[in-house]
Amino acid sequence: MNPKRIPVLDGLRGIAILTVLTYHFALFGIKFGASLWERVYQNIAAIGWAGVDLFFVLSGFLITSILFQSRHNANYYSAFYFRRAVRIFPLYYASLAILLFAVPRITHHAMLRPGYQAFAWLYLLNWQMGIRFFPAPTQFLQHFWSLCIEEQFYLGWPFVVRALERRRLMMVCAAMIVFSLCLRVTFQRFQMDVAAYVLTFCRLDSLAIGALVGLALRDDRHWRIAEKIAPLLTALAATGLIVLMWVTGALSFGAFWMGTAGITLWGLFFGGCLVIALQAKAGSLVSRGCSSHFLRFFGKYSYALYICHQPLILGLVSRGIDSDRLTLVLGSKLLGVLALNAIAFSIATLLAFLSWHLFEKQFLKLRDLPALRYGSNSTGDAASMSQSMLSLPQ
Repeated sequence: MNPKRIPVLDGLRGIAILTVLTYHFALFGIKFGASLWERVYQNIAAIGWAGVDLFFVLSGFLITSILFQSRHNANYYSAFYFRRAVRIFPLYYASLAILLFAVPRITHHAMLRPGYQAFAWLYLLNWQMGIRFFPAPTQFLQHFWSLCIEEQFYLGWPFVVRALERRRLMMVCAAMIVFSLCLRVTFQRFQMDVAAYVLTFCRLDSLAIGALVGLALRDDRHWRIAEKIAPLLTALAATGLIVLMWVTGALSFGAFWMGTAGITLWGLFFGGCLVIALQAKAGSLVSRGCSSHFLRFFGKYSYALYICHQPLILGLVSRGIDSDRLTLVLGSKLLGVLALNAIAFSIATLLAFLSWHLFEKQFLKLRDLPALRYGSNSTGDAASMSQSMLSLPQ
């Protein structure tokens, strides 16, 4: 597989961001009624939170592939950390500056108390949320919990990858999956469902599943095994999720079974989908679907879309632009819901487009600096594959 640019990864990333946006736009902007189409739409949107796990699987796959391919380079650490920094930090910290300093000056309402701001600047909001529950940070920043998990993963995982050979690394990934599941069960038993969902050690399983796919790709025999079991694994995981939803009637990550086994099943499902997408032949339905211009467009701008979408929908609702108000204007609940989604998606896409071309892309030019290039010992795959990466959730 030529990793210079892997179109299906952008497509999968597009699916992830579209599901997350649909989930939050419905959660904050739509008041559902009892009609059939509203109940169907609400249930579909309600599982959109799982898009974050698809982001985690993709990140685990890409990060582990890059690290494993460049692990013998003299600049292994410096190249990786600097390249991650120029991709992630500029937009993250710019958005924090806007939300924590600029917006309060305009609205005269503080987004986050000064004592809590350190958690945001240090990528520790998920720990604040896990210990103090969701209301701890402002709603405008709550979705940053997943960015914090990924950044913490990026910080420690390079040392693990360089220290272990491939088979031992795969064993560590398997242990991470079991450990995270057991830890979530423990937190759920103590009625700490938020901690089970947002704390880093509770969410390592999807990252580890993606890492396993990346490591399997390094060995022909293991990859052939992955290709054979991926369809069955995906089907079994999907069946397990359907059974969980049907028996428990719960779609939320806050429910015990969905918040424990369900999260692992989502990770396995997305891991199987990733293998199927990677091995799909050019021109096949899977390849054409995941490589469609529509999905790749949203995948390309997914990082900025993720950062801006929740403050956007909350801002719209605070200004009275929600499904109820639009229903009154348009005379139809269906038109009101469609209009809200059209407005929110359009503005978010425009903001992400401008962010990429006017801001993010300028910092990515720093990757051409000698200090940020992968060393000569690399096969070249690491540098080229990193070009296809857009961090989360990215």
